[in-house]
Amino acid sequence: MKYLIFTVIVCTLAICSVPAQKNPSSPAGWKLIKECGAEFYLPPDFKEEKVRGIDSCVKQYRGTNTLLELDVLGYITPNASRREEYAEERDVKYERTKIGGRRAEIITHYATDVRKEAEGLNYAAVLFVPQMRKDGGNLTIWTFSKHPEEREIAMKIFQTVRFPKE
Repeated sequence: MKYLIFTVIVCTLAICSVPAQKNPSSPAGWKLIKECGAEFYLPPDFKEEKVRGIDSCVKQYRGTNTLLELDVLGYITPNASRREEYAEERDVKYERTKIGGRRAEIITHYATDVRKEAEGLNYAAVLFVPQMRKDGGNLTIWTFSKHPEEREIAMKIFQTVRFPKE
């Protein structure tokens, strides 16, 4: 019985002494962005570039070696997927996940055909959330990076995406 009590006390002390993890949604030094019905964090070197959307909320940010584009459409198709759009791309990887409590998919690939503003930034990552809110809105965030390692920054950005209470 003494050993059982001793074991419980030791385990309790061990658990209590483990430092709390930092909130992964707010990396140190990153800045909070609140745009288009979504919130996310960006590294401090990312700066907004002015763009105009036609039928959606569009934002663009550029870091040292990465371009991030955000597009939110007002309509939803809850079972939509962007997987087929990138199926033929080089080195494509597809993952279903949850972001901000919503069903999402992350697609990474090597983009062989990029627009002028992403020239030389061929390592792409795409976050697609088909339904941001119950009343509508789908979110796509594209990132284009110069080096494959920089996609890890995109993954960290994607993990910080949240959708404010409806």
